[in-house]
Amino acid sequence: MVLPSADQVGRLTVFNLGGNTTRLVAAIHYNRQKVYIRAILTHEEYDKGNGRGKPMPTSELERIEQVWPDLANLLFVPHTDSDYQQLVALLDSLIDRVGEDETNPLASLMEVLGALIERYEDEHVPELT
Repeated sequence: MVLPSADQVGRLTVFNLGGNTTRLVAAIHYNRQKVYIRAILTHEEYDKGNGRGKPMPTSELERIEQVWPDLANLLFVPHTDSDYQQLVALLDSLIDRVGEDETNPLASLMEVLGALIERYEDEHVPELT
């Protein structure tokens, strides 16, 4: 698909679709070959600012920016078998520590890791028959 009209608006790209009746607001990460769609709005909604959602408070984003460098090497989408093995090892360690204690603060991290691992397995690990 070729989109003939797009504008850089802040840190996002806004594509004009449907003869300038619709706006697709996206963040393009060329290094990852990903497009993250923020919103699809009518021209009127875009002009009014509707449908874009309430942004996260700046203080929360700043906190995430501070802690993320320490977490980025532990929590990521696996793209290789080595990445996958690293996440499995981390999940195994969490299982040993947390066990079945659903009130443990790390229990939700187990769930996130499980989802990342499951996604990788669905795409890369053949099912046993």
